[in-house]
Amino acid sequence: MRLILYINLLFTFTFFQGNLIYAQKYDYDCLHSFQLSKMLTSELGDIAEFLDQEGWRFKGTRTIKNKIPNTQVSSWVSQDNELYVLQFGGVGNMVYYITYYSCSESLDQEFLKDATSSQTFSDDALVILAMQTPNSEVFSFSNAADWNARYISFNAQYLPNGLRGLHPKALIAQVSNIIEAPTPESNEVSEVELVREEVVIETSSEKRKDPQLATVEKEFALGIEVPFAVVEEVPVFPGCESASDNRACFTEKMQEHIRLHFQYPETAQKMGIQGRVQVVFTIQTDGSIGNIRLRGPDQNLETEALRIIKLLPKMTPGKQRGKPVSVPFSIPVTFRLK
Repeated sequence: MRLILYINLLFTFTFFQGNLIYAQKYDYDCLHSFQLSKMLTSELGDIAEFLDQEGWRFKGTRTIKNKIPNTQVSSWVSQDNELYVLQFGGVGNMVYYITYYSCSESLDQEFLKDATSSQTFSDDALVILAMQTPNSEVFSFSNAADWNARYISFNAQYLPNGLRGLHPKALIAQVSNIIEAPTPESNEVSEVELVREEVVIETSSEKRKDPQLATVEKEFALGIEVPFAVVEEVPVFPGCESASDNRACFTEKMQEHIRLHFQYPETAQKMGIQGRVQVVFTIQTDGSIGNIRLRGPDQNLETEALRIIKLLPKMTPGKQRGKPVSVPFSIPVTFRLK
């Protein structure tokens, strides 16, 4: 029996039919920025076909009768990922995506690469990265008490009046209320059959920007966690002091550290236990490692992942505007028997 440790993204190339074509697929069901963007103008039937081929399970479509009237919400789930497509009775869709922290770090970088502008808003509970791309607006946000990252992607000109012109935090609250609307038993929503629809999209060369978003100062509130993908100066892993790309060096050193210290738990081997442990930890303002969180299929695997993370060396803390900040980092550790 061979033991194989996966600590990075495994890629396969897959072709799809319909409007969503040629996808580079992550080992743990991450969606890409171009896929989420394509969903904004795709027919619901094409979205359903794509997700079905990817192994996502369709949960249903429902019509919301209050909040934002005549809103249809279709939802899918894959492992711990969730996807909601909102339709407001007009052209264009809004996409609400819940995913792993490990997916979000790569996804943030993908959106930022195409963004024409970006701003960050934060308070004691929420960090929001608002990005403007040529064809959409994207809000990436997370809560310190939650395991997952969330994305809202939309074209502002197609939003209904109840959502148009809102500050990112207010829009997130409104859309979250729609997503979490009562079940059909409360008589506030009704189940409808998922059907393939024809959607006509109007195009415009003008960019519509939220006036309130443009007037909010781009500023991080120091003393809270700043995402690894957007912090101005990432934490420096020992050995990366002179590296030209500290983000890449940090990730490479993390992989080396895990390979060096990894031991497959004997009990897990005997019982044939394998799977992925999602690890999230924080490089604190003094460079120490703290707030370690793990989620995996078995306690033995989680214990081994925790042991490895506790062996991490003290680092140079990350900085925002020249001041030390706490920076969360996540990495999946996959235990596989072969």
